[in-house]
Amino acid sequence: MTEGPMNIIARASGAAGKSDGEPLKFIHCSDLHLDSSLETKLSGEDARRRRYEIVRAFERIVRRAEEQHVTGIIIAGDMFDADIVTARTRETVLDIIRRTPAIDYLYLSGNHDSAERVFPLQRLPENLLTFRSQWQTYRYGNIDITGVEPDPQSSSNCFDTLSLDPSHVNIVMLHGQLSSQAGPDLIPLPALQHRGIDYLALGHLHSYRHGVLDERGIYCYCGCPEGRGFDECGEKGFVLLSVLGNHLEHTFVPHAQRMLFRIPTDITDCRTFPEILQRLRDTAAGIPPESLVRFILTGACAPDAQIDLPALEQELAPLFFYAEIRNETSVSIDPATFLGDVSLKGEFIRKVLASKLPERDKNAVIRAGLQALGGEEITL
Repeated sequence: MTEGPMNIIARASGAAGKSDGEPLKFIHCSDLHLDSSLETKLSGEDARRRRYEIVRAFERIVRRAEEQHVTGIIIAGDMFDADIVTARTRETVLDIIRRTPAIDYLYLSGNHDSAERVFPLQRLPENLLTFRSQWQTYRYGNIDITGVEPDPQSSSNCFDTLSLDPSHVNIVMLHGQLSSQAGPDLIPLPALQHRGIDYLALGHLHSYRHGVLDERGIYCYCGCPEGRGFDECGEKGFVLLSVLGNHLEHTFVPHAQRMLFRIPTDITDCRTFPEILQRLRDTAAGIPPESLVRFILTGACAPDAQIDLPALEQELAPLFFYAEIRNETSVSIDPATFLGDVSLKGEFIRKVLASKLPERDKNAVIRAGLQALGGEEITL
């Protein structure tokens, strides 16, 4: 084993007391971003409820860990959204950890949070294990969980000092974006290959993905456990690790209380309000009612298509926890149709089409103008 500035702390011996034939289990999670603002237009009680659900996502993971008799929960960064958190959230997390002393919590800070600043005055529970700017290993029998929080000044050098026992099962924790080189928030993939890593537990990306690290190991982003906005759609959860002898298996476990969906909906051939509403309902078929949904209207529509976004959202609201609609349609207009039209409408459309406005703006102006000329409430 190569010498390096490693600090090895034994947490358990004899495979954590497990009997022969029984695997040792860990949960890999990250990017909970507790106390973050929501990237949706939720307001009032719904917003408070959703923020509470995101905080409780951590407790739900812990409950699953107890059911699975998990030895440790690997938190690969950004457990909090910032270094300053509410007292309620901080104490909720510490209370959960204190109430489950049989589980170790291996907390690696991310680019959003820092254990030293989140818990500045607290005496940390003995089962909350943190990392430093030099590699540190927590040992469970023949399983080593190693991590580092690279100092920005020395991030390019710290990967050279990684030292692992090749006879052990090696889980390495890091937070950042895999890259071909080192840098702030970058993890140099080549520097971690052929180093004896069996499982590279990563945080930073909010969707589950994994791939081959080298002939021995894999890398894995577990993603975030709950989506906070429509850039975090799809299944969210954590990864369950199972180690028996020198064999490690990993399984993604969907665990989000609510899912977010972006649903493109082509309304090219729809003109009336009931037609558009029915098209939206058809495209939403099968989506669980507890979901958050963003519909994106697409297609080329007639200038007088009855696209009333507030009314459509009001109709869809009872179907989901939250629903919103974005209008990305274009206006289907044949300029030749209005060449000889001497009406105010024809003159208006000709002037807009001949203007230097971007096409998207022309669509919005024409639609708003026709709504105004028709005496309708203007929706953009």
